[in-house]
Amino acid sequence: SLLPVSMDYGGDEKNYIKNLINFYNGKFFFNENSHLSYRWGMYLVPSFFYFFYESNPLTFFLSSYVVVFIAFFFFLKIYYINNFNWISFTSFTILWFTNPEIIKLIYNILPQGTGLLVLSILMLVTFTCLKKKTDDIKIYQIFLLSILIFFLYGIKEVNVLIIFPILIFLFFKFNKKQIIFFVLFGILFFFLECILFYFLTDGKFISRIHYFFSNESSVFNTFWYEDEKFIEADGGIISRWL
Repeated sequence: SLLPVSMDYGGDEKNYIKNLINFYNGKFFFNENSHLSYRWGMYLVPSFFYFFYESNPLTFFLSSYVVVFIAFFFFLKIYYINNFNWISFTSFTILWFTNPEIIKLIYNILPQGTGLLVLSILMLVTFTCLKKKTDDIKIYQIFLLSILIFFLYGIKEVNVLIIFPILIFLFFKFNKKQIIFFVLFGILFFFLECILFYFLTDGKFISRIHYFFSNESSVFNTFWYEDEKFIEADGGIISRWL
């Protein structure tokens, strides 16, 4: 009500929704020439809600607006279990509800929305493990952490920039046996993803990493910004890091 931002009908928003509609209608959405298709984690949460509500505005509402707010409350839960104080809570809340990127996610189905949800759950599990004694961390918790981390990577590949510092904290916390299990789970998930994309692309690409480094339309290309001034080429980076 306070921020009546209209839904975006161009760019990634349009393509993600098109992929989802095709998927819901029984049409195969995967396009090996589009990096959006490789972000398999992006499609899991909307598909979950579609299973219950099918082609209904409620599916869109739950996959965008509600997902972002669930993430917000998970982050609040983290504050409560880690010495809650009003200054940090107020600062976090103001930044959350005035951030243009997050406001955009409330009205659109984008990977950052699902990413916030998975990140909030991942951080909750991470803080829970960090507060335990090392020997009290169970294998199922390590497995859950592995799934959430790989899920976050599956939503958007650049999420590795968020994952990396989390991995550092966990490796300092885990003992040798736990690290071995953690690494093995990660290798397993990556191997399964490689098998999936090998078959999806008829053997052309053996992994998402292979695609992004070898495809001419890779998102790692910088030609978009060659003739732009720095401030114009920011692309929302500053607001995203905020």
